[in-house]
Amino acid sequence: MTQCIEGIEYVRCLLKPADDIAAIAAPVRIWTTETIPPEAIEAIEDEQILELGGSFGEREWADPAEYERMQIVTADGVTDIEIFNRGLLLLKGDEAARRYHRVAMKLGVFDEA
Repeated sequence: MTQCIEGIEYVRCLLKPADDIAAIAAPVRIWTTETIPPEAIEAIEDEQILELGGSFGEREWADPAEYERMQIVTADGVTDIEIFNRGLLLLKGDEAARRYHRVAMKLGVFDEA
C-alpha cells in the first residue's frame, strides 16, 4: 500500500560549472494531492520511487549539466531525488534513472513548451 502523496515539486535546468545549485532560479512545477495525475501515482507505486531518494549521475559529465530535482512529500517525510545528465544515465542503462524517467513521463514534465 502506498503512502498518501501530499505534493510533488519538480525543477529542471542547465547548470554551468560555476553555478551554485542552492542559488538556481529555475521555475518550479508543483502538484498538490488534487492535481497529481492518477497515472503518476500509479507509476510512483510501480517504480517504488519513494524508496529511491538520493543523487544520481555526475555533474562533470557535461557542460552545461542537465539538472533535475523531484521532491515527493508524504505524511512520513520527503523523498528528494537529484538527477544530473539524465540522458547520459539512460544511455548507460542506469536503472534508477529509468525508474525516475518513467515517473517524470507520467507527470508530463517533458510536455512543457
